Amino acid sequence: LFLERCAKISPHLKVEHIDPQLGKVQLDALGLSFADPRGSVAVKAGTRVRTVPLGGKKEQPRLEERDFTNALVNVIQNTQPKIGFLTGHGENDISKPDMKFLATFLAREGYTAESMSIRAGEGGIAGGYDVIVIITSTAETADFSQDEIAALDTFVRGGGRLLVLGDVQLSADPGAPRPRLLEWLQKTYGIVAGDDIVISTVDKTPFEITLMSDVSATNVFKQVDVPDVEFHGCYEQSNPITRNFDKLMALNAARSVTVSETPTPRVTGNTILRTLPYCWAETNVAAIRQGVRPTRDPQERYGSIGLAAACTLQTDIPIGDSGQMKTSRCVVVGDSDFVKAQSLTLGGHLNFIMNTFAWLTEREELIAVRPTGRDNQPIKLTTADETVIAWIAGMGVVQAVLLISLAVYLSRRRFT
Repeated sequence: LFLERCAKISPHLKVEHIDPQLGKVQLDALGLSFADPRGSVAVKAGTRVRTVPLGGKKEQPRLEERDFTNALVNVIQNTQPKIGFLTGHGENDISKPDMKFLATFLAREGYTAESMSIRAGEGGIAGGYDVIVIITSTAETADFSQDEIAALDTFVRGGGRLLVLGDVQLSADPGAPRPRLLEWLQKTYGIVAGDDIVISTVDKTPFEITLMSDVSATNVFKQVDVPDVEFHGCYEQSNPITRNFDKLMALNAARSVTVSETPTPRVTGNTILRTLPYCWAETNVAAIRQGVRPTRDPQERYGSIGLAAACTLQTDIPIGDSGQMKTSRCVVVGDSDFVKAQSLTLGGHLNFIMNTFAWLTEREELIAVRPTGRDNQPIKLTTADETVIAWIAGMGVVQAVLLISLAVYLSRRRFT
C-alpha cells in the first residue's frame, strides 16, 4: 500500500509485484537468490539494485520508510563512495571482527569499505578513496612518519575527506612527544584533540559519558544540586550530522575534542558533540593508568567539554569551470568504542556514525530520513531512579505481601 501511494505521487516510480514461484528469472536478475517468507522489496534504477528486507512478524511484515528511502537514494546515485580504513599503526580497521556490524551497515547504504595503508615513497595514497578512516585504540599505537603525514596532507588538500576516531592512549609513555597526527590535525583543520580523559560527575561510572538532547537533560539536572545552569543539549544544531538529533549516546574513556579558538586559514567548523555541564578534562592520564581515582585540579577544564568536531577546509583545486574550489571535510571524535560490535546498535551510535559518513561524502539526503526509524530508545536512569527500582523489585514485593497478609488478618479478627 505504501509503495502504491508513492507510485501515484511520482510518475518516475513503477511498482511491480513478483510471485517467487512464477518469476524466478526476474528474481535472479534482481539478485534475489531466495524468497524471504516475509517478502522483500528490490529497488532498481538502471543496473543498480538495492534490496530491502521487510521487518516485523511473518504474519504482519512491514516496510520501514527509512530503509526504503535510503535504498531509493542509493540506487539513483551515479557513484558509490569508497572508504578506506587505515592500517599499519595498530588501528582497528574494517577487517576486524568487532567492526563487522559497521561494515554491514556501510554496504547497506551503498558504500564500499576496505582496509588500506599509506605507502610512503610509493605515491602516497592510492586507490581512489573518498574517505579515509583512522581508528586508534587505547592500546599502544605507532606514530605516523613524516612521509605518511605528508601523504595525508596531499590527500585532504586535493579534496579528500577524513574521519578520525581517536581514543586516549592509556598505554602511552607520559614523556613521549605529542603524536604527529594530532599536531597535523590541529595545524590543518584547527581541531584540538586533548591529551586528557573526560570525567563525568553525574554518571555512575566516571569514564562513561552520556550524551543527550536538552529536553532529555532536564531530568538529569533536577538530580544535580548546581543552580543556574544554561545548557542547550549535547548536540550542535548548526551541523547536519547532529541537527535535531534526539537519541542517547554513551562514550567511554573519551578524550576532549574541540575547535581551536585561533582561526585557521580557509577552515570553518565547530564542536558537534559536548558533554553535560558537569564534567572535567582530567590531564593526569598516567595516574589513571596506575589505578588512581581521578580528582579535579583547579586548572583543569570543567563544564560542558567538547568530544567531537567537524570542519571544512577550502582547497586550491577548482571544480571544473564553475569558479568554485573543492573542499575537504574532516570529523574527529574522541572515542571509538561506540562503533565496535554490539555498541554500534545502542542508542544513537549508528545514526551518528552513518550521519557522519553521509556528511563527509555530501549525501546529506540520507541524514534527513534517519529519525523516522522505529528504534527503541534506552531509558536513562539516575542513581535515585535505580535505587527505587531495585527497592521495588527486591523488597517491595515482600512488603506488599506482608501488608496484604496483615490486612486479611485484621479483617478476619474484626468479623470473628
